[in-house]
Amino acid sequence: NRLAKFDGFPGTNWSTFGTVGSGANQFQVPRDIARNSLGRYYIIDQNNSRIVRIDDLNGTNWNSLGTLGSGVNQFNGLGGIAIDSLDRIYVADAQNNRIVRMNDISGSGWTTFGTLGSGVNQFDKPNYVTIDGTGKILISDRVNGRIVRINDMSGTGWVSFGTFGSAINQFFSAQQIRVDSVGRIYVADYANARVVRIDDMTGAGWTTYTAGVSPGGLRLAALDRIYIVNLGTDSVCRIDNMSGANRVDFGATGTGSGQFVSPTSIFITN
Repeated sequence: NRLAKFDGFPGTNWSTFGTVGSGANQFQVPRDIARNSLGRYYIIDQNNSRIVRIDDLNGTNWNSLGTLGSGVNQFNGLGGIAIDSLDRIYVADAQNNRIVRMNDISGSGWTTFGTLGSGVNQFDKPNYVTIDGTGKILISDRVNGRIVRINDMSGTGWVSFGTFGSAINQFFSAQQIRVDSVGRIYVADYANARVVRIDDMTGAGWTTYTAGVSPGGLRLAALDRIYIVNLGTDSVCRIDNMSGANRVDFGATGTGSGQFVSPTSIFITN
């Protein structure tokens, strides 16, 4: 129930922020993190059913939005968070089977998309959300074993890829989803212990990397280097590409410096 900040691998200048609870500077299962154009951080505080915004990783200017429920300004089972080029906030509201977009931490412009199901415009526990370079919205639709892309919050341009399973073109508890500088799509395929990369939403170029035990968090950095959060080993690894070249691992189980307990996401600041 904390954020850990460190410089590169193997984790120099380690510091943490947050304690367990439901007040200011407290979290209960911080699930994902994003940053807007002003450098403010947005954190999914899952079990408190809220989004938190802070100016820096010292907790300056703490603000939060959300309570448990299914109405406006309410969430249930929050998963991932993303920020678009206009600094609008998108979250995967998993138990409510919807994606939510708002203009800012006040909740203005509250817009939702999705209902429970396996058809078009439907989700079953949408887990993570990301925005690609063209502004399209991509979602990992966990129980349906697929990923979905839509043009906007009206659902136009709906296209899905994948079915439930462990073979090619299948996912088993898809977690974070990312898009690289040339539009290729990466998915942390949690229960299949792999990261999947495809060229586009047809599934062309299907490539996998065995990431370790239970990969959940995923981030792309400079030169499309891949950072993978392994929940099963309480560690993070970095690879140069999907071949696994120059793999470096960092972290161990614990609560001290350089240690994690069930890490869920990673954010790269440069």
